[in-house]
Amino acid sequence: MNFTNKTPTRLVLKQIPILLYIIGAIFSLPMLIFGLYNTIKQTGADGSIFGIIWGVTIIWIVLEFIATRQEIIIDKEKDLFLHIVKGLFRTKKQLIPLKTITSISLETKQIGVTRGRRYKHVYACDNKEKHLINNPSILYIDHSKTAKILSDFLSIPLETYIEELKFDF
Repeated sequence: MNFTNKTPTRLVLKQIPILLYIIGAIFSLPMLIFGLYNTIKQTGADGSIFGIIWGVTIIWIVLEFIATRQEIIIDKEKDLFLHIVKGLFRTKKQLIPLKTITSISLETKQIGVTRGRRYKHVYACDNKEKHLINNPSILYIDHSKTAKILSDFLSIPLETYIEELKFDF
């Protein structure tokens, strides 16, 4: 789910996977509650400790690796383009000076030989290189919409490319 906070000089785009949080809770909380209840009440049920460990492990995996929170901050006053990806314990930050960005590029690439899924890569392009500002494997985010919002706010062109597979038989 995208949350946008926009002022004339600052854009904050937060991408929070609420649906994945719910799925993680469905898979982990029953075992966690079972283990905690039976451990606290000392009922002697088999698998209490396993239930606690299983529940905590599934919650950690979902929050750390699957349901990462992404945040894009653009501040025109500070000349700042900041992309932050947060897990439960780890945080990745990418800082790009705004003056160097010349365009936003949206590339659609097909991974796989025949029936591969099409992934959308959003790049902030400058004169020297392209900076990847999304995780293409995350399918719950509309990357086209993100690229359009960034392009409109920065008043720079949005370039779109579709890479087609070529077969040599």
